[in-house]
Amino acid sequence: MEGKIQELRRGAGVKEPMRLSVLAGLHIVDELFRAREDQDQVAGRVDALIALLERTVSG
Repeated sequence: MEGKIQELRRGAGVKEPMRLSVLAGLHIVDELFRAREDQDQVAGRVDALIALLERTVSG
């Protein structure tokens, strides 16, 4: 959290501590949701590849 606050302080020029904390929290939540979406996409691709391998091996 502290690293994100420092990043925002430098990059966005935000000075108020409360605003910095809220923005940092929002950025972290956004990163979490993006990571979950990426993970879901990878899991879907892995499932599709496993199904393809199973069909290839059994067929």
